[in-house]
Amino acid sequence: MMLNMTKGKPLPLILRYYIPLAATSFFQILYHFADTVIVGKFVGTGAMAAVGSTTPINFFFVGFLNGVAAGFCIPAARHFGADNHPSLKQDFANILILSVVISALMTGLTLFFLDDFLRLMSTPAELFEDCRIYLIWMFAGIITIMMYNTLSGVLRSVGDSRTPFVCLVLTSIINVILNVILVIPFGLGVAGVGIATVISQGFSALYCLAVLYKKCRFLIPERGEWHYNRETSGELLKNGIPMGFQMSITAIGSLALQSAINRQGPDAVAAVSAATRIRQFAYLTMNAMGTTGSTYCSQNLGAKRMDRILDGMKWMFLADIGICAVNALVILLFGPFLLNMFFREPDPVIMEMALRLLHIGMALYLFLAMIYLFRSCIQGLGYASLTMICGLQELIARFIASFYLVEAFGYTGICLADPLAWIMADLVAVPAFFLVLKKVQRKLSEAA
Repeated sequence: MMLNMTKGKPLPLILRYYIPLAATSFFQILYHFADTVIVGKFVGTGAMAAVGSTTPINFFFVGFLNGVAAGFCIPAARHFGADNHPSLKQDFANILILSVVISALMTGLTLFFLDDFLRLMSTPAELFEDCRIYLIWMFAGIITIMMYNTLSGVLRSVGDSRTPFVCLVLTSIINVILNVILVIPFGLGVAGVGIATVISQGFSALYCLAVLYKKCRFLIPERGEWHYNRETSGELLKNGIPMGFQMSITAIGSLALQSAINRQGPDAVAAVSAATRIRQFAYLTMNAMGTTGSTYCSQNLGAKRMDRILDGMKWMFLADIGICAVNALVILLFGPFLLNMFFREPDPVIMEMALRLLHIGMALYLFLAMIYLFRSCIQGLGYASLTMICGLQELIARFIASFYLVEAFGYTGICLADPLAWIMADLVAVPAFFLVLKKVQRKLSEAA
C-alpha cells in the first residue's frame, strides 16, 4: 500500500511507515540470527565464530551495495512526492540497469581478492577456511542481495513499507528451513548457511518485482522506455555512490576493529560474534527510523513542504528515545538467555565478555539512533555526499580504538570502540542536518 507522507499529521504517517519497516528489519536479522544459532549448535563454536567474524568484511561490500541501493531510491521518493510519474519510470529503468552492472563488478572484485581480505583482517588460522567458504557463497550471490535491496527500496520510496515486511517474513521462513536442511542432514556447514542466504534473498527480489508489476504499474516503463539515460543515471549515482562509500568507510573501521578482536583470541571472537547478532536487532530498529526519515524528507522536499520536516524530525527523535529504552530493557532482561542460544555448552568467560559488550553499548544507544536519523534525513534532502564526513569520523574513532584503546584496556577497549564512533559521528551529523535544512529552504525561497 502506497503512503503519501506530504499530507496529514506527521506522527501517524511516520508510525504507519515505520512499524512495518521495523518488523521487516526484525525478520531480516532473525534469519541471520538463525544462521548463527544453527551453526553454533550443530557445527560448533569455531564455525559460529567464523560466520560472525565475517560480518565486517560482509558489511564492507554488501553494505556498499545496500548504501548504493538506498541512494538510488532517494530521487524516486522525491519524484513520487512531486507526482512526477514519467521521471519515476526513468528512475526505475536506470536503477535496474545500474544495479546489474554494479553487482557484476562487485562479484568479480570480491571473489578475486577474497583471501587477501581475510589475511588483512588477521583471521585466525583455525577459522580461515570456514570464513573463506562462507564468503565465497555470499559474494557469488551478490546480485540477489543487490536486487532485493533495490526493489524493496523502490517500494519504500513510494510509501509501501508493508510489502517488504511480508516478503521478509516469507524469506525468513525459507532461510530457516534451508539452513536446517543444508546444515544438519546434508552436513554442508558454513557453505549451507551461505547457500540458504543467497536462495532466500533471490526469492525476496522476485517477490518484490512481482508486487511492483502488479500494484505499481505507474513505475514500470513501457517496452520502448527500457534504456540507459545519462542524466537520470547521473542523478542516481550522485545519490547512491556517496551513500555506498559512506557505508564502506564505516566498514573499514569495523574491519580494523575486527582485526583487533581477532588478535584477542578465539574467545573474544566468539563473544563478539554472539553479542553482535543480538545488537543487530537494536541497530536495525533504529536504522528503520532513519529510513523513515529519509523517505519522509524526500517526499516532502519533492512536494516543497519544508514546513513539515522539522515537525516530523521532532516526533522521530522522541520515538527514537522510546526505541532505545525498549532495546536496553530487552538486553537487561533477556541478554543471558539469548546468548545461551548460540552455544552447545556456554563458556562462563565468553558469556561474561559478550554481556559486557552488550551492556556498555546499550547505555549509549541514543547516540547511534541519532546518527541513523540525522544522517538519513541529510541524504533525503539531497546531500548524500555530506554524510561521508560522518563515516570518516566513525573511521577515525574505530582506528583509535583498534590501536590505542585495545592496547590500553584490552577487551574493554573493544566494548568502548563503537560508542566512541557514534559520538564522533554525531558531532558532524546533527549540526550538518540543520545547516542543510536552512540551505534547502533558502534555495526553494529563491526559486519561488
